[in-house]
Amino acid sequence: MTSRRRVRWLCLVGLVLACAIPASAQDPPGSPNESPARAQVEQLVQQARADVSIAFRSLDAKQQLFIKADEPFPAAPAVIQIPIMIELYTEFQAGELRLTDTLVVHNTFRSVVDGTVYRLDPKTDPDQDLYKSLGKSITLQDLCEHMVARNSSLAADLLIERLGFDRVRQRIESLHASGIQLIHAIEPEKPGDKRPDNATTTRAMLELLWTLAKGQDAGDDASKQMVGMVARAALHLPPTAGMPSDPRAVQSVRLAGISQQAMIELGPHPFIVVILTRGITNPETSAELMAQIEHALAAGLDANAGS
Repeated sequence: MTSRRRVRWLCLVGLVLACAIPASAQDPPGSPNESPARAQVEQLVQQARADVSIAFRSLDAKQQLFIKADEPFPAAPAVIQIPIMIELYTEFQAGELRLTDTLVVHNTFRSVVDGTVYRLDPKTDPDQDLYKSLGKSITLQDLCEHMVARNSSLAADLLIERLGFDRVRQRIESLHASGIQLIHAIEPEKPGDKRPDNATTTRAMLELLWTLAKGQDAGDDASKQMVGMVARAALHLPPTAGMPSDPRAVQSVRLAGISQQAMIELGPHPFIVVILTRGITNPETSAELMAQIEHALAAGLDANAGS
């Protein structure tokens, strides 16, 4: 049996990243062939009577598959954490800031949408520890650790404020992930709020992971620090039903009946796959379907290599 090692990013799981790699070096060369597993994948989706979005590409850029890959869906806060982190380290490498620079932790922000002032509720923030530091100084590096490793909404908003909302948006574009629509920072919902929410697509998530995966060979210190933070994120989350039991291997985020899986799979034929299911109420059923799709795509790569 082929040995594989999986790195999952259920909004988000990371691989090594080198933010200094020029964007042109991350584009897949030529036009990849469509995965021979399309028919099997479509049959799995049809049998499950599910609404599924899929974006898949092998790391050698020889195969890919996109099914409803440009349909938007709500973006969990963790989706924008990686572009924020990359922007921070890019500015650090450009000498525009130091990771040891500090800012004072506060919980009062102005909305980029309507200019109103808002505060985050510690009870709804996955990381409540940072609120104990209100009024105190913290380094940008430690703040990034809170944001990525502990999924801190407060840290994300503080870093967005420090780096600039527009620069984070521009970083998303530079990562070929324009399907990620960053409309606002992490703001509490208002009664009767009708403003559009942050959104993403499976294609955009794949392009983000493509950047991460293609940067793994750079081996610079910034990359090692970033992947370390992402790897530590799973330590704070329980295992997901239907997924490996080791909580360090998996994170999951479910929004309004949506199940997401994004993964870089390493091995003889490494690939990236992002799968999203809508409307499957049983999380184990959704996890099983995503696993079957993943296996079909991997088998397509293995079969093609053996031909």
